[in-house]
Amino acid sequence: MALQVTENLLQAHRQIDGILAANDAMALGAIEALDAANRKALVIGINGTKEAVDAVKAGKLLATGDCDGFLQGCMGMMSAVRRLRNLPVPKEVSFPIRVFNISDYEGADIPYESRMCPKWETVVKE
Repeated sequence: MALQVTENLLQAHRQIDGILAANDAMALGAIEALDAANRKALVIGINGTKEAVDAVKAGKLLATGDCDGFLQGCMGMMSAVRRLRNLPVPKEVSFPIRVFNISDYEGADIPYESRMCPKWETVVKE
């Protein structure tokens, strides 16, 4: 679907400078369509998937953003355990979006099964 939409846009518009895709799959589809049309544009995705990080490292994707679902899972589990132990849990915890680009993708290419949850205190400022 994303590939077809991008192909239609490429046919309708002579010049496209950049594409901000709603997710990494769409961004990679846009790159595929651009390559097939022998055209260039800056492309950014969202999700921080392995495939997107690989494309960033290869110089094909300008960047990808990530809300870090792994970190959210860690903090959710820790919050549940803290609640069961009658320890304080804030009503809200903010998770900033991290942008991975060619100069900063450290940690994004570590498989989930190799990651470690951070300490509560490093994420939640009470």
